[in-house]
Amino acid sequence: MRAAVFEAVGRLAMVERPAPRPPEGAVRVQVDACGICGTDVHIFRGEFPGAAFPLVAGHEFSGVVEATGAGVSHLRAGDQVAVDPSIYCGVADAPGDIENDEQALRAAANLGRRLATTRLAVE
Repeated sequence: MRAAVFEAVGRLAMVERPAPRPPEGAVRVQVDACGICGTDVHIFRGEFPGAAFPLVAGHEFSGVVEATGAGVSHLRAGDQVAVDPSIYCGVADAPGDIENDEQALRAAANLGRRLATTRLAVE
């Protein structure tokens, strides 16, 4: 499979990689479209602490489920999917009295102090 890989700060290359086998509870997606977002730009510029190179670029994508791991029952090969791996905690760290303002809290959910991502792995 082809992948855009940050090899180092300021260096992005298209490389061939073996298709990973999906672990239990996960799927492998044949990516048809992938966005390059602000996080990717910061990684490229060396402005994202903790980025370990080499690093596969692009974490917002769409495509078709190609293979499923054991225990996956809600998706099957051929299903179309769109992926944003962020898990928002709903506890915002924003200025003002946001905890009493439901609309502001929803709008700032991506600023939460317990933001996480799903496991995205390339073997």
